[in-house]
Amino acid sequence: MRKLPRTKNKARNLFLSLLLLAFSFMIAFFIAELIVSNFFPQDLQKYELDSNLVHKPRANAVTRLTSQEYNVVSKTNSKGLLDYETDYDFDGLTIVALGDSFTEASHVRLEQGFTKILESKLKDKTKNSRVVNCGIGNTGTDQQYLFLRLECIKYKPRIVILNFYTGNDFANNYASLIYSYKDGKLIDKRPIEFTAIQRMLHFLNTRFHTVKLAERIFLDSESTRNFLIKIGLYKTGEPYQYNISLQDLYFTNSELSDAGFEKTFLILDELANYTNSNGTSLIVVIIPTKEQVDSRKYSEHFGIYRDTGVKINITQPNMLLADYLSRNNIDYIDLLPYFKAQNKNNSFYFEHDEHFNEKGHQLAANAIYENLIKLKLIS
Repeated sequence: MRKLPRTKNKARNLFLSLLLLAFSFMIAFFIAELIVSNFFPQDLQKYELDSNLVHKPRANAVTRLTSQEYNVVSKTNSKGLLDYETDYDFDGLTIVALGDSFTEASHVRLEQGFTKILESKLKDKTKNSRVVNCGIGNTGTDQQYLFLRLECIKYKPRIVILNFYTGNDFANNYASLIYSYKDGKLIDKRPIEFTAIQRMLHFLNTRFHTVKLAERIFLDSESTRNFLIKIGLYKTGEPYQYNISLQDLYFTNSELSDAGFEKTFLILDELANYTNSNGTSLIVVIIPTKEQVDSRKYSEHFGIYRDTGVKINITQPNMLLADYLSRNNIDYIDLLPYFKAQNKNNSFYFEHDEHFNEKGHQLAANAIYENLIKLKLIS
């Protein structure tokens, strides 16, 4: 019997070893996925990368949000919205709600979000009305404005509500990958380019709990997070050199916070001009943080700056935004007075999460509904 050359035996053995290793890895990954998805389920992303929006909602995506305070399964509709199935054509009153995760409201059941509560209140007066939830988590005002132009304007809204969260929308606008800001002007940086590795990683962590868990572990460490950004696996906004988080910076006075405010107002100019040109009424709802509403939460969060010399102005974002909106004749509702007046020991937010709980969504819907009537936007 003829023997195979030794080099061919080595090559075959190496191939078989690699095949066995790959098979073993797949089995181990499958077992790990079963364990993590059942005992440590992750909040899988329901978005897909987009060169215009950075990310946009995926159609018919089923995800679960879990924490010690909630466990909610949600599903986007055929157009990617966290809403009931909705057609573009509609004979009655259509209100489009723009915003981030507060508007998307995936931390509560669909019917418990303030957009759906508002819709129910409107239908009590007239059945021929609807509120289309166009909220997308982890977005800034620029992404929300562009999403209106690309998708939500197709619903032919009579009213557009922009829900602006003071906790991070200024920060998100400052660090935007879509617009940069220079010499008082916005500079469009689209199309946004993503590497093949970024696209592959995004695909994996939208579908596999194990990958999402590993990503969270890496991003929780500053050193590994900076390494992943450095090698291009993650995109980040403009760097800043302050001994305070970028989100908290907008409760202080600094050159960087001024730039974030000015950049936000330029984006709002674009949104206001667009809605006006489409004959659509624009109203801005200012959503406060729980630190603005509850004194205990304020002390817990901002107490770390007590001995640093950092001066916190907890109402500054609301005041500056309200001033801009008033000067530009844009209707707005500041929810802060409503929430402070009725708050008792953080009544309206989750204890450990920054978002509204069920009571918060109910109060927000009531306040918006009352003000839409006062502003004579609805009868």
